[in-house]
Amino acid sequence: MSSQALPMSVQLLQVKACKLSPEFASKPNRLAKMKSIRRFLKRNKLVHRMATHESQKAPSETQDEALDWIETVKPILDQPNRDEDYIINMDQTPIPFTFGRKKTIAQSGARTIQNRKSTSDTKRATAAITITASGKMLPPYMIFKGAPNGRIVQKEFPKFSREISNNIFYACQANAWMDERAVLLWVANVLAPYVEKAPGHVVPILFLDSYKCHMMQSVMHRIQEIGVEVRHIPGGCTFLCQPVDIGVNKPIKQRMRDKRKNWML
Repeated sequence: MSSQALPMSVQLLQVKACKLSPEFASKPNRLAKMKSIRRFLKRNKLVHRMATHESQKAPSETQDEALDWIETVKPILDQPNRDEDYIINMDQTPIPFTFGRKKTIAQSGARTIQNRKSTSDTKRATAAITITASGKMLPPYMIFKGAPNGRIVQKEFPKFSREISNNIFYACQANAWMDERAVLLWVANVLAPYVEKAPGHVVPILFLDSYKCHMMQSVMHRIQEIGVEVRHIPGGCTFLCQPVDIGVNKPIKQRMRDKRKNWML
């Protein structure tokens, strides 16, 4: 069912096979049917896998929409007033405080497998990552859960700046989400200082996904005020069209996961 992106299980395959084949339905018991299904999957090199991407559209429909958008945008990027240093993409991604695993090593045949979890399993921050077509990375922007001008902002952020880096910007939001205020802070602290260095003949262009706060009038107006053109990537197409989503977020999380693993050991 992968071509249609429909969720499927071995049990559902068994039910469908019973409807399609009276011979299969006449097998003596559920175990025999299940073994037959598993042989079928093995023979056709099919496996039961965890989904890596979720969408409300069929893959073929998403691919067609993404290709149409790319073909529309490409001539715009080839215009003489563009520069790869000022073709910009920003995307935010959740950063969990712990990278827990569902699996562990246990004795073969054990019926109950215990797995401890962290008290921080549900906690997370949001990272806004910004890159250019030339490969430059603008200062990261981290959003933590907290009051916009509360204790974390007043007492913790100054420590972050001294101990971690002065080239990272921080903010707080009630749910650690990117909202209208957080986007405007990103524009003021990350985007505006960078694009003000653009040569006079260059019109910077920014690609954002169709997330609600990216499309607010206040956000669009502020970005255009600093001389940046904005283009929105169609919903559901970011995993095909958005550079940060495709090539940056996953490696960043993998490195964080590796660092936590080493710390745990």
